[in-house]
Amino acid sequence: MARMVLLVAVLAWGVTWAASQVRVLALFPGKALLEIDGQRRVLAQGRQFAGVELIEASPREARVRIGGRVETLQLGNAVASRYARPEKEELRLLGNGNSFFADALINGQPARMLVDTGATTVALSETQARKLTGC
Repeated sequence: MARMVLLVAVLAWGVTWAASQVRVLALFPGKALLEIDGQRRVLAQGRQFAGVELIEASPREARVRIGGRVETLQLGNAVASRYARPEKEELRLLGNGNSFFADALINGQPARMLVDTGATTVALSETQARKLTGC
């Protein structure tokens, strides 16, 4: 009977642990305002709440440990403890007649790109390169 109670307690703890949803609401040097399962908490580096530990925080990003996994999150990002990166990534292309386009980021700047599935090289005009690098 005691083993059954222990097994049920361990399983219940595992289900609770797997339900953690974490979202970054604000970032500060050494601290972050996180929403953990709907509860807002300010955590300092090295502190934890509900199985979520803030490893490091800067005004740009927060590194958290959830269920043994370390995730790097930026403002507005969210992750669940049950989240797993997909084995394959899917890229959807916007069709326009016989051409395909993809929205991309180059040096953090948005750019619409023409995708040539038979190309062996990637080309970028000098004007576009200057615009994307700020030169």
